[in-house]
Amino acid sequence: MSIANESVSEPIDYRLYVPASWTEDQERCAIVGVPEELEFQTKQQFALAQLT
Repeated sequence: MSIANESVSEPIDYRLYVPASWTEDQERCAIVGVPEELEFQTKQQFALAQLT
């Protein structure tokens, strides 16, 4: 999520979106360092969490 004006865009919240195919594969997540507590969120849920 970013805020922007005519001359600049500044990130105010950023998170890595992880698709369901990844969160369902615990071995894959462990290999690349995805935290175990990360749960899949739809893109709409993900966006709402950033706004909150």
